[in-house]
Amino acid sequence: MLFSEKLLHYVWRHRLFNIHDLQTITGEPVQVASPGSWNTNAGPDFLDARVRVGNTLLAGNVELHLKASDWIRHDHNKDKQYSNLILHVVYEYDLAGEDNLPRYMPTIELQGRIPGLLIERYIRLMQHGGNILCAGQLDKVNELTWFSWKDRLLIERWQQKTALFAEWMRGNHNNWEETFYLALARNFGMPVNGDAFEALARSIPLKILARHKDNLLHLEALCFGQAGMLHEKLKEEYPLKLYKEYLFLQRKYSLTPMRPHLWKWMRMRPSAFPSIRLAQFAALVHRSSHLFSNILETRDIRHIESMFLVSASSYWDNHYHLLKRGEKELPASSRKKQLGKSMIQSILINTICPMLAMYDQFQLQGEYLDRAFEWMKTLPPENNRYTREWEELSIDHSTAWDSQALLQLTKYYCTEKRCLECAVGNKILNAGRE
Repeated sequence: MLFSEKLLHYVWRHRLFNIHDLQTITGEPVQVASPGSWNTNAGPDFLDARVRVGNTLLAGNVELHLKASDWIRHDHNKDKQYSNLILHVVYEYDLAGEDNLPRYMPTIELQGRIPGLLIERYIRLMQHGGNILCAGQLDKVNELTWFSWKDRLLIERWQQKTALFAEWMRGNHNNWEETFYLALARNFGMPVNGDAFEALARSIPLKILARHKDNLLHLEALCFGQAGMLHEKLKEEYPLKLYKEYLFLQRKYSLTPMRPHLWKWMRMRPSAFPSIRLAQFAALVHRSSHLFSNILETRDIRHIESMFLVSASSYWDNHYHLLKRGEKELPASSRKKQLGKSMIQSILINTICPMLAMYDQFQLQGEYLDRAFEWMKTLPPENNRYTREWEELSIDHSTAWDSQALLQLTKYYCTEKRCLECAVGNKILNAGRE
């Protein structure tokens, strides 16, 4: 049966059942003053409910089951957490009388009281074979629902991202610049080398890079050396010079390099090789100082973009990686390896805007959150398999605000069949009831 306990919870929470002549199994009249608050932790399903049974107003907890016999099957009769329930709500009462249920606990059955159209729509959603379960039913959803839901989805996505940032903050004594440095490094490695870039940033404290920010050779030596890419087998003058500088800096700061196998190279465009990203990252450190503080003071997104318009050093004009003796370079025309527009937009979407939203939580001013939303609605949308599916369904995704919200919707609601927790799903299920 596709009618699920999740749907039963949804029906109870929103009181989507016929309340006329509602009675317990033993015939006592029931009035639901409050269904209570949904409990997502262990214990009864709903807490602090208020229900009138007969002439008595009861306040306490409520447990829901598809079948009354589930009470025994789940061993609730042996669990003290369920000893003070005021009501047992079931979809189907499948016991003889009140056999095996506690005498003190009134039970009501909702089978036959839930609108058939609601059940039919829910089953249709659950049976859909694609990623987007509501495909074919989106005409029931108006623009206002989409607008407010996308706002909430984007905030939810930022909360997921900034949970990691907040963990870093707790570990570095609430240092915003250090946290931004880690987040930015991780972004430079996304999607394939994010973990490796984060490990690299952790291995070189920002204060060490700051001491050498005026010397690009030193910055590259630190980055490539800590990445495990510098060694005596290199064949060209510049990489060997980096290696020599790194040996000195390694001893000076007691640094331990990463193992080079942590970096992934397969099936990547040469312009996105870890070596190119490392060189661009070093160039960004060379070009900037107090980067997050400067971003906080900037309202113009074009100025932000200009702050990240950096190019790798001249060695990389005709190289994609550091050559070992006997290796040949990939064919490449001589050109500056500048941080591309799409990469800068990725940094804005995945690091800068979420960090502004998190900073706003600490400042409680609202202006940084507003700025983050404004920039997201200015940036172009991401183009991936998720957004293309929504495009085929004629759902607007003209900005990064749209694409990030739709990405969150697909990955955390559609594919997990959480239609009952989705504003779009709710609109479809209740179409015609408003």
